[in-house]
Order: sequence, then structure tokens, then C-alpha cells
Amino acid sequence: MARSSGFKKVEEVFDALYARYAKGLLVYAREFSLSQEEAEDIIHDVFVSVWEKLHRSPGLIERSYLFKAARNGCLNYIEHLKVRSRFQEETLRSGSPQGALAPEMYVADELKSIIQNAIDKLPPRQKEAFLLNKFQNMSYAEIAAKLEISPRTVEKHVEVASKALREELFRYLHVVFTAYLLLNR
Repeated sequence: MARSSGFKKVEEVFDALYARYAKGLLVYAREFSLSQEEAEDIIHDVFVSVWEKLHRSPGLIERSYLFKAARNGCLNYIEHLKVRSRFQEETLRSGSPQGALAPEMYVADELKSIIQNAIDKLPPRQKEAFLLNKFQNMSYAEIAAKLEISPRTVEKHVEVASKALREELFRYLHVVFTAYLLLNR
């Protein structure tokens, strides 16, 4: 398939600009204390805009335009990092994960909700015995005294509740696994 001469000319101009300035622009972008990958992404974006500009209005792209575009891209990226950092600091300072964008927060909240719903499905005495044992670290004897039932009954309540929760939560194993992976990276 033959290319139009206009496209070929744009492609040749672009290739010449890239060959002549890409390395220098990359070195320039690195001077903004960016990582190699960040600098490469910014310079890539500069050349995408050059490509689009050449197609809209073929003409001369000056060296100063390229370096100014790279400078603006670097400064915008640095400002984005500052805003993101301030947002994360504010989220941590407030202690409120509601505004956080981290997926770990959402998975952890979803997991808490699933566990709470499963616990709420337990019969009242089983639920009470289970919560006292697992969340308040009370012994069977302490729970028995508090609930005025035998330690063996407490043991049975905790055992049956644990089994019911395992069965209920088994179908959410993928959420637990995802939470584990996100929280331990």
C-alpha cells in the first residue's frame, strides 16, 4: 500500500527530530531529578505531541519548542508528585481511609464487611461466646462465668461458630488472598 507523500514527509521530519534531539532531551529531563523511566515517559509524551503537531500543521519544529515542552512536562510531573504526596500525607494524618485511593484500603474494608456479616449471621449465644473468645481473648472458663453456662457449652459454641464462619467465608477466599497480596507487597 503506497503512502501519500505528505505522510512520508511528516514521518521523515519526525524521524529526523527524534534522531537529533531524543537523547539530549532525555538528559535534560533527568536533570529534574527524575528517574530514567519517568524521564523516558515524559520525552515519549513530548514526541507524541510533536507527531500530532506535525500532522495538524506540517512545518518547522524548533529545538526551543522541544526543550520547552520537555521542561513543562517535567514540571507538571513534579507538581503531580507533590499533590499526590500531600494527599497521601493528609490521608495518613487524618487517620481516615475514606479518601484514600489505595486498593488495599478498599479490599480491607470489603473484607471487614464480609467478616462482620458472617459473624452477624451466628445465633446470639454462639456469636457472643465467639466474640468474647476470639476478640477479647477470654478463656472458656471466663466466658462460662460471664454467660452463666458451662465451659463445655462455651467450647461447643466457639467450635460451631468457627466452623460456620469457615464455611461462610470460604467463598470469599479470593478476597482474602487479594488482601493478603496487597497488604504484603
